[in-house]
Amino acid sequence: MSAPLLLVAVFNEAQRWALPEAHVDRLREGLGDSARVEQVRTRAALLDRLDEAAMLMGLPLSESQLQGRGGSLRFVQLVSPYAESLAPIRRVIDLGARVAGTAPIRAVPVAEHAIALLLTLTRGVDRAVLAQTSHRWASAEIAGGCRDLADLTVGIVGLGEIGRAIARRLAAFGCEVLATRRPGATPDEEDDDAASIARLLPAESLDELLGRSGVVILADDTPGRDRPLLDRALFESLSPGALLINVASGTAFRENELLLALRRGRVGAAALDALDHRPLPPNSSLWNTPNVLITPSVAAASPSAWRRAVDVTIENIARLRADRPLRDEIVLAPAEPAAAP
Repeated sequence: MSAPLLLVAVFNEAQRWALPEAHVDRLREGLGDSARVEQVRTRAALLDRLDEAAMLMGLPLSESQLQGRGGSLRFVQLVSPYAESLAPIRRVIDLGARVAGTAPIRAVPVAEHAIALLLTLTRGVDRAVLAQTSHRWASAEIAGGCRDLADLTVGIVGLGEIGRAIARRLAAFGCEVLATRRPGATPDEEDDDAASIARLLPAESLDELLGRSGVVILADDTPGRDRPLLDRALFESLSPGALLINVASGTAFRENELLLALRRGRVGAAALDALDHRPLPPNSSLWNTPNVLITPSVAAASPSAWRRAVDVTIENIARLRADRPLRDEIVLAPAEPAAAP
């Protein structure tokens, strides 16, 4: 019997780009005789071979393109964000495939970006840059607002793979780290970083975490989350003047509710890489709001992204063969039934 077929479907037809051959060779080397690895460079070629494939790296297909296809799929490793539509993922899960998300690919750069945003706020780097544009030596103005990370309690909302990477880095700075679990988290996930986290709370205790934390980092990357992480009532639970960092997937809050919390002083400053509207419209009030720092959704940018994508694909195929949980395995809640006509 021949080894199962892994199709590498990582490409951009418009730009005539596909995953470099060196990475495909690493996949072949890492998987050995356990899989046949073939690369496709167009959607037409992918659809032509899809029914033969047991595994996919990449899922550049719509739900309609999957109709009547993919019945042999048993594993899909995503390599790009899935926030825009979960329909193709739900479709392949319904076909019997197990699907792994992108958190292991993104965790290192997103964690480092979250720390960079936090240090920018606590050390006044944002204010120093503004002062520099007007050639102003603002040491007295900036020094009074500087804070030491070692003196801070930081709450991480959503302790998935990205949240755990953030927790490890915060612990190295001497922060007291609190966190809320993600729904469906497995015990081995939580135990991996127990030394980094002073207290791990259930998701239902988010208001307690918010009230105890001088810094709140939104890091939840749960797919299919259908409501914001923070609503108006939860903003009121924040410790007055708290710093807010957002690198979460999906909608984290409503813009108007954040603006209200900033005006009322409930949020002292906010650093935002993840935003509900991307790109942020030029007329958004966030652009000109004091104490708001915006980076244009670059937290996951990394020259090592494809190396990590190959590594996690190899690891997850080994886990699949051993019938073990996948890293960042996606489990979706049942779809809402269609409304009666």
